This record gives sequence, structure tokens and C-alpha cells, in this order.
Amino acid sequence: MIHLDQLIATLMQVVIENAGAETGTLILLEENQLTVVAQCSGNKPCDLEKIAVADCATIPVSVIRSVERTQE
Repeated sequence: MIHLDQLIATLMQVVIENAGAETGTLILLEENQLTVVAQCSGNKPCDLEKIAVADCATIPVSVIRSVERTQE
């Protein structure tokens, strides 16, 4: 059986490490709304609380909205 939370956390840690990044955020389109499903930073455990992009204070919402609008 696949444990989705554990899979997302592991995937995020691998992506962050391979990108040479310090932090990473996974945003998915759920029910026509952009939703932050994971936020990871360094070697700390990932925060897997789902929140709307508009309510997330740790990401540049204007940039996310621009990408959503232009699809670029």
C-alpha cells in the first residue's frame, strides 16, 4: 500500500536536494483551486498541511498567479 504523505515528503526532499535548493513547495490544482500540499525546508520534516495558495504567506502569490494565468 502506498502512503501518499510519506511519498510526497520523500519526493520533495529528493527534488530539493537535486535542485540544490534550500526550500520547496508543491502546489497542485485541486477542485479548480491552486493548493499548497507540501512545504519543505532543509532537513526539517515537510509540512503537509493543505492550504490555498492565496492563504500561504511563505510563497510569492503574485508570481504563482502570473504563471497560472499565462501558463508559462
